[in-house]
This record gives sequence, structure tokens and C-alpha cells, in this order.
Amino acid sequence: MTTHLSTGFKALDIFAGGLNGGELVLIGGRPGMGITSFALNLAVHIAQQEKNVLYFNFKDKAEYLDCRFLTVFARNKIKNTLPIHFYRGFYPPLESIRKTIGDFSDGIAAIIIDYLQVIEGEKRSLMLQRLKEIAKGFDAPVIVLTHLTRAPENRKNKRPRLNDIRDYKDLSAVDKVLFLYRENYYLNFDYPEQRANETDEAFSDRINEWEKRLSSTEKDCEIIVAKNPSGDCGTVNLHFEKMTGFFSEWENCVDSSRFFIDKILDKKR
Repeated sequence: MTTHLSTGFKALDIFAGGLNGGELVLIGGRPGMGITSFALNLAVHIAQQEKNVLYFNFKDKAEYLDCRFLTVFARNKIKNTLPIHFYRGFYPPLESIRKTIGDFSDGIAAIIIDYLQVIEGEKRSLMLQRLKEIAKGFDAPVIVLTHLTRAPENRKNKRPRLNDIRDYKDLSAVDKVLFLYRENYYLNFDYPEQRANETDEAFSDRINEWEKRLSSTEKDCEIIVAKNPSGDCGTVNLHFEKMTGFFSEWENCVDSSRFFIDKILDKKR
């Protein structure tokens, strides 16, 4: 029987169809977007469904990851131990990951790997296919975090695109791709400068508008569904607390004011 899991975010479940056994899901974002925090939130939500989650982390020190997990755990107001099993290391071969999963005997609901570009032991051209085979073999979604190139930094619209995924262009083995984008991150680096011949009053107005936008986007994170063969592509807006790494749903986020469909994302880019 195929596994069906909730992401813990109602709007995202409606939009992207949740998480399903056999799926390979990529989650990407530029530094500072919160993709590891988002993955930890997913792990907590899946584990709350009394399902085992295997979480492989190959970039953070144990103390740092533990701290991030505990803050997410606390903000979700969880009182009981959750079946999340952490595995840490550096530059692991894919076969080692596969063996660890195979040695786990209590049933696996989801596998999270942080992150794609450090996995070794397989050609890049075959890596995604091998991860897809793991997903199908264990009837569990394999959720893999991925780095992006710097291309978004060089565009006016800095929302990620599929071809921004670093080192991987053939995504045929991938079922879903989600990107995280926070406008607030970029606004912090875009303080207005007075233009030539701009009056002090006009400059002050632009600063005020920038400050308002900075404040209004502080806790806003876009989850961009960029590939989803079984559904639509578009964006779901979530509430993000940078200090704790906690993601939650905006009130009435399924309403059209916060939840919209754009089947061809690149048309607007």
C-alpha cells in the first residue's frame, strides 16, 4: 500500500498533494531562505502522524542541528518523544545511506537528506535516479535538500527556477520540486540610496515605503511548487519565524489573497 503523508500545512497539501511513497522531492533555496528549518518542520509533522522519519544531515554540526530541532520541537508545542532518527556525517557515499535505510527495521515513512550536492559514490547523471529507486524500494518519499547556483542573485526577480539547481539539469527522475523564497532577505540588502536630482522629500518617501515593505514581509516565506506532474505549479505563502525556524500557516492562507496558482511560473519571470 502506497504511503500518503501530510506536510502539516493544509494549503500545501491541497496544492501539491502532500507527500507520497515512492516520490523523490527536491527542496531548494539560496542561503538564508530556511530550507533546513523547513525540512525539520516537515520531519516533526510527519513524526506527529506516528511515522518514523530518517533524517540525514551532512552539513551542520550536531550541536547546531540539535538546537534548531529543539526550537522547532518546542514551537510546535510537542510534549512526547517523536520517532525522528538523525544520522550525521560528512560526504557520505550513496550506498552507505541506502544500507542505513535498509538496516532500519521498524518501518520508514519518510527519508530526508540534507543535502544533495555532498552525496558521493555515484555519477551525477545517475544520482537522482538512484535516489528515486530508494524512494520506490522503501515506499517512502525521499525528500532531498539542494543548493542553487547564484543565478537568482543576478536577476531582478530573484525567485528560483528549475535550472538554478546546482549541478543537476536532468530532473526527469524527480517527482516534485519546491523552492523557498523570502523577499525580506533581499530587502535587507537593498537599502534605498538617493538618486541624482531626487529631492529629499521624495527620497524620504522611498525610505518609508522600503521600511513598510521590510516590516510587512518579515515573516513571509513563499513555498514555490516548481514541478508537480500530478497537480499544479504555483505558490503557497507560509509564516516563518527566523529566530526559531518555525513554519506555520497564515490565517486564511487558502484564500486567494494568500494562495494562488500560476501553472507556468516562468511566464512572469
